[in-house]
Amino acid sequence: MSGNIVKFKPRQNACQHKYIIIDLDMRQLQCETCGANVDPIEWIYQLGVEEDILTKRIDSLKRELQKLQGQKAELRNKLNVRP
Repeated sequence: MSGNIVKFKPRQNACQHKYIIIDLDMRQLQCETCGANVDPIEWIYQLGVEEDILTKRIDSLKRELQKLQGQKAELRNKLNVRP
């Protein structure tokens, strides 16, 4: 690495640019919250990252639900209770 590196820590309260205005004529994105111009490629990439995180979370919750449903069925069988 070169000696020309600047380290920084993002601010905790920095805008995440969740609400975007799309100017189709100018092909630009602007954050509705803070007014900043947003890099379209970076914004699309971040959407993909967030979607991947949510998909993994949903899959995990589905597995947990199946596990709990199995445990529920086992308990009902042990208690001889009908659904």
